[in-house]
Amino acid sequence: MRAVYEIFETGHGWVGLAATDRGLVGSVLPVETRESVERKLIFSRETFDRLIPPPEDAIRLLSAYYQAEPVDLSRCTLDLTGVAPFDRKVYEIIVNIARGAVLTYGETARRAGRPGAARAVGGAMSRNPLPPFIPCHRVVGSGGRMVGFSTEGGVKLKCRLLEMEGATLRGDRVIV
Repeated sequence: MRAVYEIFETGHGWVGLAATDRGLVGSVLPVETRESVERKLIFSRETFDRLIPPPEDAIRLLSAYYQAEPVDLSRCTLDLTGVAPFDRKVYEIIVNIARGAVLTYGETARRAGRPGAARAVGGAMSRNPLPPFIPCHRVVGSGGRMVGFSTEGGVKLKCRLLEMEGATLRGDRVIV
């Protein structure tokens, strides 16, 4: 079976990236081992059969991002085929959160047209197929609390990514 994705090590850990001819379809935030990235890059048979090597530009941008360079990951085309409509709406909102800035789960829900659906936003974040291209780490609890990061590294990784982007943290809160 062929493996058509890119896995590489950064100063934060191992990351991975996969694409189809429609755009980026999957990425993995920094984890401790290459094998862990491979386990996380799981696709349906239909998607797997459509994988192509990720664009070199996306790989360069992702590498620069993890070197704390101020790159614009939103320049990359994303393949969100099969993503539920609410999740897609949430992703469209958070892709536009500026580097080093944050939105709360509640504010994101309000902007998505579902005030009071902060938990649903959290569910969308947990299904995010393309972090940090869809920067779910920029969504925080009320008052800037660091909560809800279900990837390996948890809230500590969320804090590292925000600090790398220039956000100011004090204890378990981002200063907004």
